[in-house]
Amino acid sequence: MALQVDCQPEQAEVEIDGVLQGSCASLNGKRIRLPAGSHRLQVRAPGFRPFTSQVDARGMLQRLTVTLQRYQPL
Repeated sequence: MALQVDCQPEQAEVEIDGVLQGSCASLNGKRIRLPAGSHRLQVRAPGFRPFTSQVDARGMLQRLTVTLQRYQPL
């Protein structure tokens, strides 16, 4: 199974199961191969709210688009 993560901002980091896969800039449009099963995806960057999701690796290709939201000042 493969996962394609297209994300913003470009400097955000993408982790799967706690392992850094790279930045959004380096991964956009590329496929990440995953073994079958459930995986924890996290996208985060300083000054932005992190995104976390469970990905169930089945089939051929899953595409996910993530745009992080900036923290709002109080």
